[in-house]
Amino acid sequence: NGTIDGAATKVVPTTFDTAIVAPKAEREGYTFAGWSTDKDATVGTNNLGTLTTETPATYYAIWSADGAKYTVEFYEMNLDGENYTLVGSDNTLEGVVDQPVDTYVPAAKTGFTVNEELSVLDGTVPATGTLVLKVYYDRNAYNLTYKGAGADHASFEVLYGTPVAEWPVPDTNPERTGYYFDKWNASAEVTMPAKDVAITAAWAKESDTIEFNVDG
Repeated sequence: NGTIDGAATKVVPTTFDTAIVAPKAEREGYTFAGWSTDKDATVGTNNLGTLTTETPATYYAIWSADGAKYTVEFYEMNLDGENYTLVGSDNTLEGVVDQPVDTYVPAAKTGFTVNEELSVLDGTVPATGTLVLKVYYDRNAYNLTYKGAGADHASFEVLYGTPVAEWPVPDTNPERTGYYFDKWNASAEVTMPAKDVAITAAWAKESDTIEFNVDG
């Protein structure tokens, strides 16, 4: 609420048939729009005229809510899959003091999904301070599959953006008749992309010794 010369109300002694001198009214986040005898009025005046009655009069301050900017902060899940880091913000959005803002609709982000439960997408612009909305993006997990001899050998879920050096590797090697496992072929990816990845096994032929006996 506002103040009148620093107080909530003020009595202004006025002589009959003399001009009414209106006091100064202030309210943070609002523009003073004048005085009115109707407390629900939306339009007021600063020219209260002349006192023409001996009956006390009550005037109410009329206010117009100011426009105010608010901020949206953007957070991305870290590669640990638990914590988040602030990666950007937008402080150009406009609202009206003491009015709710439109529900914020986050932009789609490759490899991420909005965490609706953690995000704060609604709010009311305060008269003091700043409204801050928050968008939390969770990293998506994609399948990393190691393929052996015509079959899947092992599969893992890997978070988007995980460097290839940190990708999990199977504890065991696949088997193939007539061959021995050499290595897993290198992936062309540098980090986990926003899609499933398959890695194939590299094989080497087994060598065998054949004995020829001329003595029968």
